[in-house]
Amino acid sequence: MTRSRFLAAALLGLLLGTSSLTASPAKADDFPERPITIVVAYAAGGGTDVAARIFSSGLAEALKASVVVENRGGASGTVGTGVVAHAKPDGYTLLFGDMGLPVNPALFKNLPYNSDQAFAPVAMVARTPVALLVPPSMPVKSIGDFVELAKKGPKPLAFGSPGIGTPPHLAGVALMNATHIPLTHVPYRGTGPVLNDLMAGHIDLGFSGPAALEQVRSGKLRALAITGDKRQAVMPEIPTFKELGIDLSVMSYGAWWGIVVPRGTPPDIIAKLNKAVNEALAIPTVKSRLEGAGYEVIGGTADEFAAFLKAQHQYWPPVLAAAGVQAQ
Repeated sequence: MTRSRFLAAALLGLLLGTSSLTASPAKADDFPERPITIVVAYAAGGGTDVAARIFSSGLAEALKASVVVENRGGASGTVGTGVVAHAKPDGYTLLFGDMGLPVNPALFKNLPYNSDQAFAPVAMVARTPVALLVPPSMPVKSIGDFVELAKKGPKPLAFGSPGIGTPPHLAGVALMNATHIPLTHVPYRGTGPVLNDLMAGHIDLGFSGPAALEQVRSGKLRALAITGDKRQAVMPEIPTFKELGIDLSVMSYGAWWGIVVPRGTPPDIIAKLNKAVNEALAIPTVKSRLEGAGYEVIGGTADEFAAFLKAQHQYWPPVLAAAGVQAQ
């Protein structure tokens, strides 16, 4: 090769290399090009897991892509939440976030993430009240019976929850404050194990949302009351705490879920995900499955969800401090 041809080839190679280095990153038009993972920060079988799996089928249809639900339970949801906080911000790793996002920072020191800065909101998905559940072997038929039994017992009744700071745990704390009954908290790694031990009589009570619907319908568990301002269409016979004169107003919103992604995810990817979330929730089969399981479908914009999360981050720390709730 002559010197001139060598220099020309070298220059061409340099130009091609520079072009590849400065090429624009993939745009939302190309998204998604591979499977998307929705991380559930709790064990399989709980209300978060049930909602995520119903929702994921709709998201897959809306995006025309494979969507996988991955359970990463532990430490009241902080393990799975941390996984997403440190994931690549490319839209392929989503968190099916819940109340743990605003609550856990008020309970746990040295979290491996900053909850109000590590994530970008995409959209609210659903919410639901939580019900007070007891095993059918417990000789109570109403809240009045339950409170009387709890006060007369030789030792505090044991109530299980998926972990400190989860909606079922906070509902139990609210019940203690409202009725002045002593309860011993038993944290688990998810709602499924709580329900199993509750049905077996290993613990005395628990709180759950739609995850326990079938067990209640089949008589394996007894629901005494639910949080919220109105009875639920799926089980209209269960009264609210409010109508029974028990103030659980701190749990008026019940449990809720929404999609967040790692901070730094491109805005056009977030916009496409938000559009897909709302399309998924509008799919008749997805909507009917969620509502039939006891969830209220929400949806909405990323800005609306961001405003909601901001309010939650401001609301819960003083409530938890007043109730004396601390990580164990």
